[in-house]
Amino acid sequence: IRADRGTPYQMVQPILVTCATLGIWNVQFAVIRPADVRSHAGPRDRAHGRTGPRDADP
Repeated sequence: IRADRGTPYQMVQPILVTCATLGIWNVQFAVIRPADVRSHAGPRDRAHGRTGPRDADP
């Protein structure tokens, strides 16, 4: 499933309901930062031991 911040939840919800109906219950959301932001670890990243984009959660 691919969407951006402009996608209304009403467009995503039916997909999640279909997944649940099919027994797909372990759904995770990922965030991809723009390239200009990813090159610098912020305070929250450093607080979690992350130093840059390669340290992001899988």
